[in-house]
Amino acid sequence: MHIVSGSGDKTIQLWDAASGTYLNTFTGHCGWVSSVTFSPDGKCVVSGSDDKTLRLWDVVSGAHLNTLTGHSRAISSVAFSPNGTHVVSGCVDNTLRLWDVASGAHLSMLMGHSSSVLSVVFFPDGKHIISGSIDNTL
Repeated sequence: MHIVSGSGDKTIQLWDAASGTYLNTFTGHCGWVSSVTFSPDGKCVVSGSDDKTLRLWDVVSGAHLNTLTGHSRAISSVAFSPNGTHVVSGCVDNTLRLWDVASGAHLSMLMGHSSSVLSVVFFPDGKHIISGSIDNTL
C-alpha cells in the first residue's frame, strides 16, 4: 500500500504506507500541488496544481504521462472515476472539468457554482459527480 502527497514545493511524493519509507518524487508542476489521488488500479496518480494544470504520473516509474490543460485558475481538487477512465477536476474558477485519461482530452466543463470549487468526487456508479464549493451549494 502507498501514500501519495502533494506539496507547496511543487512536488508529489510517494511513500510506503506500512514502513513510512519514502519511495519517489514526481516533479513537473510550476506551482503548489493542491490535490492528488490514485487511480482505482493504483497504477497512476493524478495531481492538480495552482499552475492551472493536471498531470498524470506512472506510480512505478514516476514517469510523467500527460498534462491536462484548460482551467483558467488554480485547481483545488481531482478525482478518478471508479473505472479509471475519467478524471474530474474542481477549480477556483468556479468550474469542474471532465477529462479522458487515455487521450488527455477535455470532455466537458460543468458550471453552476458561484464561487471556488474545493472538492469533487465521483459516485460509485461513475455516472454522477458531487462537488463542494465555498458558495455553500452542492
